[in-house]
Amino acid sequence: MHKETLCAAWPLALLLRYFYGACPSPGRATEAADPAAPQAPAVTYPLPSGVRFLHTATPGNITSDYTVMTNAASDGRPDALVFATHNWNPGGVGGMYSDRAVGTDFHPLVTGLGPAGGVGRWGLYNEDEAAFADGLAYNVMVTPAGDRAFLHTSSITNTSGNATAIDHAWLNGSLDRIPFIMHTFSPNAVDTGPVYTRTLGVYYDTGSQAWGIFNEDGAIMPAGVRFNVMVGLAGANVFTHTATFGNTLLKATLLDHPLANGNRNALILVTQNWNPDGASGVYNNHHVGVFYSSGDQKWAIFNEDNADMPLGASFSVLIDEAHIYLPLALR
Repeated sequence: MHKETLCAAWPLALLLRYFYGACPSPGRATEAADPAAPQAPAVTYPLPSGVRFLHTATPGNITSDYTVMTNAASDGRPDALVFATHNWNPGGVGGMYSDRAVGTDFHPLVTGLGPAGGVGRWGLYNEDEAAFADGLAYNVMVTPAGDRAFLHTSSITNTSGNATAIDHAWLNGSLDRIPFIMHTFSPNAVDTGPVYTRTLGVYYDTGSQAWGIFNEDGAIMPAGVRFNVMVGLAGANVFTHTATFGNTLLKATLLDHPLANGNRNALILVTQNWNPDGASGVYNNHHVGVFYSSGDQKWAIFNEDNADMPLGASFSVLIDEAHIYLPLALR
C-alpha cells in the first residue's frame, strides 16, 4: 500500500507514527487507538502438560527440507503432539521470513543429529519440500496426547468441501474453547502423508456446534490428513485476537497483552481462527508468523508474504510469558 493511499485511510496519529516513527520489521504495526488498553483475565489456566521452547534451525540439525529438534519432552516419543509457530526475530534480534507451510514429522532413526544414542526425534519440515533455511526459529510446544490434546484425521464422514469437522468432547458445543492445530506427517512414527501446503485455520459451525479445520484458499479438504489439535481454555495466557482498524497496519496486527508487552522473550503460538465469536469470519490465505516490535515493545502477528493483514482476521493465541515448563494437566 502506498503512503498516498494511507493518507486517505488512517487517522493523523497513526500517519505521524508511520512517516516519522521507528517502523518495526517485518511489518508496521501500531498501538490501538483506544487509550484504554485491554486487561488480561486474572486467571491463568494450566496448559496441557508438556514443554514449550524455542527451536532454531542450524547446519547441525538440518537435513534437506527438515530440521530435527532435541528436547527431553519429544526425544524418543513418537506419540507426542507438536505445535509450532514461526518466530521472525527471537529476543527482538535479527529476522528471517518463511513464507511456506511447515508440518511436523517423526524420524525414528537419526544419524549425526542431536545427542548420541538417540531413539528418534521430532522435526519440522517444509511442506513444499524446499531446503530448510539455516537460522529459522520456531516457538514450539510438545505435549502428550490427553483430554485436551489429540490427533484428528480427516475422513469421508467428517469432511465436506474445504473443511473437516472435529468430534471431541472438549470442543463439541463449546464456542468459548480456543483450538490450536498443526499438520503432522507421521503421528506415532507412521508416515501417513500427504505433505500439505495449504494455509490452515479453525472455525466454529454454529449449526452443528462443532469446531473444524479448513483450507483458507477454499480448496477441497482430502481424506486422510492428520492434524494435532490442542484445546485452550480462555484466560490470561490463552485468548483470541482480531485485527482491527486500531491495531493493524499493512501486513501486521499488534498484540496488546500484559503477559507479552515489553517481554521480548515471550513464547507465542498462533492458529488462524476464522470466527471465534461464532459469527461470519474473514479469510486470510497467507502463512503467518510472529515478531517482536522493539519500537512498540509488543508482539505482532504478520503475513509472511507481506500481504496486507485483512481487518477482521482472527487468531487463537497462546502466551508462555515465563517459559516455566511444569507438568500441569487439567483433567
